Amino acid sequence: FEGFGDAEVSCVTYLEEGPNRFVAAAGWNRKVCIWVDAPSSKVQVHHCMEGHTDDIICMTFCPPLILATGGYDGKVILWKIDGVIKAVLTPPDHETKCMDDKPIEKVLYLVKAGKTLAALGVDATVNFWRVSDGHLVYSLKTNHAGYGAAMATDADNDYLFTTDACGWIKCWDLRKVNFSRDPAEGVGEVTLMYEWQAHKQPVNSVSFVDSGTNHPGKYIVTGSIDGRVRFWSEEGILLGTFSGEHTWQIGEPSTYEEEMPYYLMAGNAEDAAAEAVPEEVEEDINDTEEEVDYERLLLEQQRANLLAPRNQQQRKGHKFTFGATLERRLPLQKLSPIEPPSNIVRRSLSIGYVTTKLQCAREECRISIVLSDAPTLYLDT
Repeated sequence: FEGFGDAEVSCVTYLEEGPNRFVAAAGWNRKVCIWVDAPSSKVQVHHCMEGHTDDIICMTFCPPLILATGGYDGKVILWKIDGVIKAVLTPPDHETKCMDDKPIEKVLYLVKAGKTLAALGVDATVNFWRVSDGHLVYSLKTNHAGYGAAMATDADNDYLFTTDACGWIKCWDLRKVNFSRDPAEGVGEVTLMYEWQAHKQPVNSVSFVDSGTNHPGKYIVTGSIDGRVRFWSEEGILLGTFSGEHTWQIGEPSTYEEEMPYYLMAGNAEDAAAEAVPEEVEEDINDTEEEVDYERLLLEQQRANLLAPRNQQQRKGHKFTFGATLERRLPLQKLSPIEPPSNIVRRSLSIGYVTTKLQCAREECRISIVLSDAPTLYLDT
């Protein structure tokens, strides 16, 4: 598929409109590009739709005719496939939020729950809009310790699973809510069933799996930036981790990695959630004296942007990372080598809330700060 450009693609989905089939992609070009699914080795973009004022992060199809996108600008846009904007949805507190709290991380279409669209924000709030009229019918404050990261639902839209940057999963009961009713008359309440810490680092992907008739059961698959993918029962029992070190068989509890569930019932998790920050991250925040090499500095910066514990010591946004992202946000130009003066005073510098000395183990990487009336940052690589 050609015609999207060089910008990063952040989401892709497949569209079916009667006999027609399309592929939609969106990302950092702030556009939604549509291609006709044709039997050809190269397909040119059919048309592009513009409406977001910042990067598009997530997207979902709401059959039969609506495409929903969520952006870094905090807006959710409902599109018709021909490019017409049906509605622009904004959370009720959109104008009072700072930019870092606005991004929409995930959108889900709940066809069996009043045909509503659930949108998870980086502030861990889930807003539910009716797709038919764009009316906000419910707002759920998940109270996750870290920022909202991913979201999933079961086939019947009875349950909603939300995850955060501290590795926790929460299961919400949607069965007592009637999203078709007028909010003024009361739609019911979304209640927390249980939660557990699935990973020590952010869970950036979660999926609900119904195993079918051969091995009846409902399961959850989680993926984290720690590089691990784990397989859970819906009660929070860890069946195994996809690593090759341990094998398990669905329906055979004796082969599972853990025998007891990880979850905490609603109302009993406050103390555990307060300790959800990984120990190694806390050490990186508090320790300003240890030297780290260049590769670890970059790794810690990216991890810091993905972690936002309850004490808010780390930035919630995840866009300001080194490399292509930073270059896109703040265009950088390559500078000629500058020989730093001899009277250099080394100081500590906080980059992305991960504090470290400006020294690197690798000789080819030196970062120095020269203090004067007009402070100058010298980078010698």
